[in-house]
Amino acid sequence: MTEHAKLIAEIEQYCRETGVAESTFGRHVVNDGKFVSRLRDGKGVTTSTVAKVRAHIGQNHALEETAAPRPKDTSPKVKKISPKQRKREELKKTAFRFYDNRQKYLMFVNTCSEKWVVAERAGMELAHIHPQPPALRLFDAGMG
Repeated sequence: MTEHAKLIAEIEQYCRETGVAESTFGRHVVNDGKFVSRLRDGKGVTTSTVAKVRAHIGQNHALEETAAPRPKDTSPKVKKISPKQRKREELKKTAFRFYDNRQKYLMFVNTCSEKWVVAERAGMELAHIHPQPPALRLFDAGMG
């Protein structure tokens, strides 16, 4: 393994252990967010930069050992919803959204003269509604 590959492996391991993105690592160490990707592409690196990288990794590993342990995940738990309940909620949302915004759609249809634009918009909106029972009436005035 070459010195170049060893450096990349060290950086990858450090980023994995600390949970830091490689771009963030590069920005912190040498003020270059693409530092690690440039290393992978074969770009040369000076000895002073290698020294900076190794010093940063060593310094932060020492800080981690003395630091308090990371808190466990305290994110709120997601409540489980049955498929029937989810479907009911979706139907309520889509019906409300459709009827709430119908004036906006009518204004769009009345002001647009391109039939294909109107047809595409109507198709997009019809894809989101789920009428009960499954039936829908669609009227086309046939103007023009």
